[in-house]
Formats: sequence, structure tokens, C-alpha cells
Amino acid sequence: MVQPGRKFGGGNGYRYGFNGKENDKDISEGGQDYGMRIYDARVGKFLSVDPLGANFPMLTPYQFASNTPIWAIDLDGLEAKIISSTISNNNLLCEFFDDHLLTRGGKEFDKALSNQQEFNVLYTTFHRRDESMVVITNNGNLAQGESGNTQIFGISSLEQLHFYRDDQKMPALQDIKDEDVINSFNDHKKIVVIAISDEYGSARTNEIIAKNPKAKRNINLNASHAFNHEETAHALDILKHISKTEAQEHIDYQDRLPDGMDNSFSPDITQLKRQTKAGKNVEELKKIIDAKNNKLKESKPIKSNAPRKNHT
Repeated sequence: MVQPGRKFGGGNGYRYGFNGKENDKDISEGGQDYGMRIYDARVGKFLSVDPLGANFPMLTPYQFASNTPIWAIDLDGLEAKIISSTISNNNLLCEFFDDHLLTRGGKEFDKALSNQQEFNVLYTTFHRRDESMVVITNNGNLAQGESGNTQIFGISSLEQLHFYRDDQKMPALQDIKDEDVINSFNDHKKIVVIAISDEYGSARTNEIIAKNPKAKRNINLNASHAFNHEETAHALDILKHISKTEAQEHIDYQDRLPDGMDNSFSPDITQLKRQTKAGKNVEELKKIIDAKNNKLKESKPIKSNAPRKNHT
């Protein structure tokens, strides 16, 4: 039946916003769909009570990220992730993190995190002074032969953090502050640390992008996949109490490497097989990043090349 005045939009617009969640203006002008609840960005709270509210009587049932919006982000209206200041204060790293949240792998990890009460996840950065660090070339690719763009680590107490961070100088823990983790330990939760190289958001990387804006896509792809890799190849097994060697986790995620290569390491994303979980995540990220970039292009005013008229 014909319905005058009704029309269908093509759906090519970028539908996502803060925290990588889908905008839902049918509910409210600032509405975002978190899965379990709808968030209203205009007032900074959810529109319905927390389904897990009975487990946390100290919190209002309308809270966002356990009343810690600077310290953490909200997954789906149920639980929070911890984001260190070295990421939250870096625009590039925030953007790359948000993109990875939109992938099937990112959503799978969020669901697993929400379905358990033993672990929180803390995202931070690390830098290496004496070891090989991820090196980004002028076209945004990773330099061949470089490794160590991400690390994963587990801690269960402040004492353990102090030992590995201060005494053992573990690179993945150097940017973590006591206040980043104290709330989790007070709630008797262990922490899975996912650390990404600070080179992805460094001043040098910003200079590369300023000189060659097209390089940003490759940097974005590598950084977002680094988050994705650590979550889906490694941290997911920790949440599910699945015990594997690092090499076996890599084999399950990206397939076995050619003879003579160490399966404890990951190849460049250009060498990943498309049919593997890793390859599918990369292809999905390409579509997410391209959709975002196309939306940004559409929102920019078009410059006119027509000659200006002089008014007298």
C-alpha cells in the first residue's frame, strides 16, 4: 500500500558514535543503543534501570560505567572497561579503539566480558626503549621485521602490580597507575591488561598523517586490529578459562605459519589469510574504517573553485 510522505533512506550514513555504539534517534535525539539499555547522551544517563542493579546496591541503577565515566567506558549497559589516561587522552588511540569495538570480534569479547564477574579489562599503552618497537613508515604501514606492537598481562593485586611494574619493569605495566586498578581490586576482581604500543598515537605518527593523510587508513587498520588481536586471540580464552600456549592461540586465530616461522609471533596483517578469524577481522575493519572516512568526507563543506567576485 502506498504511504504518502514516507520514504526509505539509503543507509549509507555512518550510524555509530560515542563508545562505538549505534545511534538511535527514534528513542531520543541523543539516544544510543548499548544492547541491554538505551543511553541518552544529552543528560549522560541510561533511560532504564541496570538489569544487574541488584548486585550493586551502592550504585544508582541509571549509572553509566559504574559511575566512573572518566575512568571507564560502558560495554552494553551492564559492565565497564577500564581505559588508561594514555589512551583516553590521545585522540588517535581513542578513534582506533572505537573502530575495533564495532567488529564481530570486538562484540564477541564484550559479550564474554559481560557474562562473567571474575575479571575486568584494562587498556593501556607501553613503550620500549631498549627493545624493538612497532615502527610506522611514512605510508602508514608497519616496517618489515618489527614486532611487539601489543602485549597482554594479568594482575590480581596492587602488590603484584608493584612487583611486575616497579621491580621487574614489565613494559606492558609501565603506564598503569595505582588508581587505574584500585577499584577493581576493591571489588575482588582480577585485571587482564591489554597494552598497545604508544607509537600508534605518537607525535611522530601525527606528523606522518599530517604530511600524508592517506597513510592514516593503514595506521588505523593496524592499530584497531592490534586491539582486536589481543582480545579475540588471547584475552577471550582467559575470560573463558581456556588454557592454551601462545603459539596455539595464534594458530587458532590466524592459522599455522609456514615452516620455519615461530607461531608465537603474528605476521603483518597483509600476510593474514582471508578465511581465518584474523583475516575476517581485518576485512571487516577495512569496511568500518572506509565507512567512517566516507561519512567524514560527506560532512565536510565542498570548496568552490569558482572565481570570487569583487564587490565595489
